[in-house]
Amino acid sequence: MASPIQPVAKSTPIKHNRSGTELHAANPIKINASTDYIKNAADMEGMFVGPMPIDKFLADFVPNNSPDPKSARPIAFNECHPKNGYEDEFVRAIDATELFPGLLVCNTKHKPDTHYPLDRKPDMSVFRKTSAVDEARDAVNWREIELIVEVKPEGHDPFRDPSPKCKDVKRWKFEASSEAADEVRGQIISYAKARFSSQFRTFSFSVVLMGTYGRLIRWDRSGAIVTERFEWSEQQDTLAEFLWRFTHLSEVERGRDDTVTTPSEEEIARARAALELQVYHYPKGVPDVLHKFLIHDDVTGEDHHFVAPLSTAHSQVITGRATFGYGVAYDLERNVCVYLKDSWRIALADMHKEGDIYRLLHEHGVPNIADFQCAGDVQWQGGYELARTQSDGAQSTLTHLYRDEDWACYTTTLIPHVHYRMSLDTIGCPLRTFRSTKQLCSGIKDAIEAHSGAVVKAKVLHRDVSAGNILLHVESGRGLLIDWDLSKIMNPDVLETPRQAWRTASGTWQFISALRLQNPDKVHEISDDMESFVHVLTYHLLRYRQSTFNALGEIVYEIFDASYIDEDRFDKLGGHGKELFFQDRKLSEKTWRHTLAAPCANIVEGLRVLFQPLYNVVSSTRIAESIRVAIQAAEQEAHTALQTAAPLLSVFTAQLDAPDACWPTDDGNEDVYMLMPSVVPARPLKRRMAADPINDTVHSGSSFTSSFKRRRAMSHAASDS
Repeated sequence: MASPIQPVAKSTPIKHNRSGTELHAANPIKINASTDYIKNAADMEGMFVGPMPIDKFLADFVPNNSPDPKSARPIAFNECHPKNGYEDEFVRAIDATELFPGLLVCNTKHKPDTHYPLDRKPDMSVFRKTSAVDEARDAVNWREIELIVEVKPEGHDPFRDPSPKCKDVKRWKFEASSEAADEVRGQIISYAKARFSSQFRTFSFSVVLMGTYGRLIRWDRSGAIVTERFEWSEQQDTLAEFLWRFTHLSEVERGRDDTVTTPSEEEIARARAALELQVYHYPKGVPDVLHKFLIHDDVTGEDHHFVAPLSTAHSQVITGRATFGYGVAYDLERNVCVYLKDSWRIALADMHKEGDIYRLLHEHGVPNIADFQCAGDVQWQGGYELARTQSDGAQSTLTHLYRDEDWACYTTTLIPHVHYRMSLDTIGCPLRTFRSTKQLCSGIKDAIEAHSGAVVKAKVLHRDVSAGNILLHVESGRGLLIDWDLSKIMNPDVLETPRQAWRTASGTWQFISALRLQNPDKVHEISDDMESFVHVLTYHLLRYRQSTFNALGEIVYEIFDASYIDEDRFDKLGGHGKELFFQDRKLSEKTWRHTLAAPCANIVEGLRVLFQPLYNVVSSTRIAESIRVAIQAAEQEAHTALQTAAPLLSVFTAQLDAPDACWPTDDGNEDVYMLMPSVVPARPLKRRMAADPINDTVHSGSSFTSSFKRRRAMSHAASDS
């Protein structure tokens, strides 16, 4: 096995995927399945490692835990024909053998899972015979599925093995490039996504059959490993061997998280009594099914146990941190309610564990942060030696370890992740629950004070300021800055350099500074976080209160969502709408004053003025040199000033503490997005790699020059709506 890749995170990387982006997008309407599949394929482009030799795939991931069956009947796969009902014949062929004790193969292509928000129906699903699906063999049940088998026509292979003439597989694009291939690949991604969202799972397997050919896939939070293509209908040994081995794997070896268990009746009763008092978090009552979670604290070595329902959030991507907030959970040892967070932390050399950051922040007395209780890497509880060899027994990803194997084609740099769980004693509500614009502004000001305290006292830069990372304390209404898992300990003796060109879920697109969206190689600075606070404020003022803005959906889309493909660097860029806002060319001061109370409008305008010098466009060659110098000096002065929170805090304090300020008391918390029609059509953006016109192989050494100068030239007209 190849050695683990350990790139160093020089600056917070940007990836415009859907892990957090769609939650805040301007278009709340669900997209159709085909468009969703194309978006899935774009999200995971370059993250499939293959073609892995079948024998190695079986040896590394599907150990043989049982003697080969001597008396089992052969599988009549060669009798399966699409015209006769492919899936039903496949199921009958499996049932006619004695190869797969304990497993139930079902045709599930017709009935979706009514508990899952999307209509996703894999052709065949494999369940345990002891599960609840025994009486409903034809319906999808994402909470119980052990294995997916998807059937496609022979010409719809989503991958392409290197040709015999290929001299360098590292330049070969493994993912097939046709629209049909993209859709198939996106479809199997959607099924893997549904399983990860509906189960406590660390990895999973899939089978894809294309006519007489097939592939095996293993998914985790770093990407997916895909086998070479094999012929399965005539040469049955490969598929039969996989299914036989899979049947005899333990639940852990199939990817189940063994740190999540079923609580006792006594524990359920205690937890339910406490959770039912949390009316805000469980307005419809506590769900019927509760689970028991284990946290082994990295520092104290103590075990902590919590009871909570399955998260109702459904992740939009497979790879990345995959953060699930289980909301309010019950602490069995201390008999109190807490906030429970589950994620897959980035396992790079200079990325610190969030629990360690919280301990550091509390040690330095940083204000307006959540009270920390315990945290630690999630450890396998037994029996999974493959994972134990990677990171001291922690549940960790493996896909990234294989990208440098001799057989592996081109991939983007894949990021290692380790499963991580944390408990906080402070329970908060989302910022969007603000009851008035004064409370909104006060909560954001509190979060800025937390950010400033972290920078000044603890030398910690947050680097992920967004709407989801600011809470309002459930009792006091005080603003809290949370989610420090992408933060960085600042070292004044180390010169910052631009991030490496690797992708991971970082930040939320709508709130990243315009300068970073326009130039992703830009080093993340304090000023970028300060700008993110501005975008959090304007976003909430637009979305969560009634206003008289015309074409609100289009305005929000252009400022917060819009992106485009840079053909030189094959990357998604954006930020032009934010630039127009700071230039007073989109949502002008006059517009804000027409729809906001004076104190709030003064804050928005005061913040705009602070950042405006950073976005003064100098593109004309006819401008006088003295004016050019003055503009550049103002830009440098503003950039320097915004390396602290003082300018922003001054703007907020002047209005919040003014004795004569007239603030409304009930002008918030109505989601106008839900009242709008579909405002912007879903636009699947696909980052394409340059390809050799003859061999369709990936070119290395593509241009990754800065787009900062191009940004300066982008000054096409835009007017207020």
